[in-house]
Amino acid sequence: MKEWRTTDSFMNLCLGFHTGGEIRPVQFLGKILKVPMWVSSMTGGTAQARNINTNLARACREFGMGMGLGSCRILLQNDEHLPDFDMRNVIGDELPFYANIGIVQLGEHVDRSLLSGIGKHGPPIKG
Repeated sequence: MKEWRTTDSFMNLCLGFHTGGEIRPVQFLGKILKVPMWVSSMTGGTAQARNINTNLARACREFGMGMGLGSCRILLQNDEHLPDFDMRNVIGDELPFYANIGIVQLGEHVDRSLLSGIGKHGPPIKG
């Protein structure tokens, strides 16, 4: 089984596993993909998010694909919608699964006082 590395190009990742018409499993971050494909960033707080995400997670589990959630930034405000995104038990532990949180929105929730000490004990950070 081939392990994907960050130095591999996307085309090598996808096409490099199709020798002789056979699709072989791919290891990625310690998880095994049956096919080098992902379903990613499909919903983000829509009314049907739970239903859509559940069905996508089931398909990913069945076909051995990784899954990425659409924007989860709504969870930064409250956890009322957590069930819409909580798909790990549906896709299973053996496949890659990630969440998409907007960096701008995440930055709005960072405690700025935690950042005030950066640069005090070493060279200044230059932008």
